[in-house]
Amino acid sequence: MYLSPDDAKSDVILAAATLLFGGLARTIVAQLPLYPRQGVLALAFDLVWLVLLTAAVPWWLSRYRGDGLAAFGLDGDRGALGGGVLLATPIIVASVIATFVMGFGITTGLLGDLGRVLVFGEGQVVLLAAASLGRFVLLTAGATLVISFLAVRSREAFPRSPDTSLTELLRTFGMGAAGIALVIGLLRSISPTFGILSVLIQVPAVVAVLLLADRRIPSRVAVPRATIVAPAIVVLVVHIFAFGGFFRGDLAAGLYAGSLGAAVAIAISALVQLRGVAWAIVPLLAAAHWWSGPFSPLPF
Repeated sequence: MYLSPDDAKSDVILAAATLLFGGLARTIVAQLPLYPRQGVLALAFDLVWLVLLTAAVPWWLSRYRGDGLAAFGLDGDRGALGGGVLLATPIIVASVIATFVMGFGITTGLLGDLGRVLVFGEGQVVLLAAASLGRFVLLTAGATLVISFLAVRSREAFPRSPDTSLTELLRTFGMGAAGIALVIGLLRSISPTFGILSVLIQVPAVVAVLLLADRRIPSRVAVPRATIVAPAIVVLVVHIFAFGGFFRGDLAAGLYAGSLGAAVAIAISALVQLRGVAWAIVPLLAAAHWWSGPFSPLPF
C-alpha cells in the first residue's frame, strides 16, 4: 500500500509524541482526587496506561491506513521466531548473571520479575503475579509494535534521507550507541551508587545482540538513514525525559539507559526491514522485559 511521505511523517510524529509526552499526561491524571493509587484497580490502571502509551496509537494508525501488520514489518513468515531466541541469548545470560550478582536466588534469576513476586510477595501473591505477567506481555507487545512502527514509517516519511547500507547503519549507529553507554557507564561507576560490574555485563550483551543481528542482514540491502536514526533518537530522548529531563533530572542515568535502549531499537529497526527475519524481534523484546533491566527500548 502506498503511503505519502506526509502521512508517514504524521504517523511518526503521533507515535513519538505519545511516547514522549504520555508519561507527563499520566502523571497529571494520577493527581486527580478519584484516581486509584492502590489495590486491584490501581494495578489495572497501570496496565491500561502501558497499552495507551505504547501499542494503542501505532495499532490504531495501522488500522486507519489499512496496512495491518505491514505497518510493523511483521507481515512475513513467523518462522523467524525460533531464530530470535538466539538473538535474545545475550540479554538472557546478562540478566541472569546480573540477578545473581545482586544477591538474588535461582528463582528470581530464572523467573525475573515474576520470581521476585513469588519470593518477596506477601499477602496478595496471586494478584501481584498476575499483574507482573500482564505487565510483561503488554510491555513486550507494546515495544514490538511501537519501535517497529517507527522504523517502518520512518523509511517512508523522510524521502530526502540518503539511502545507506543497512549493515553499515546497524554497525555505525548501533555500536556508536553502545560506545556512548560504555563511556557514560564508566563515568557513572565513579559514584559509589553505581558499580562498574553492571556496565561490564550490560554493554557487552548489547554489542552481542548487534553482532547477531548483523549476521542476519544481507549486505546488499539499503534503506534511508532515517529508518534507523529516527527510532533511536526517540528512544534516547524518551529515556532522558523519564529520568527527569536534560536539566533537572539524572541526565547521566538517562543517557546510559537511553543509549542501551537505542542500541536495541537500532537492531529492531534493522531487522523489521526484512520480512524473513522481522519476527525475530519478539523473543528479543520478551527477554528484555522478563527481567527489570536496562535493555528495553521503553523506560516504563
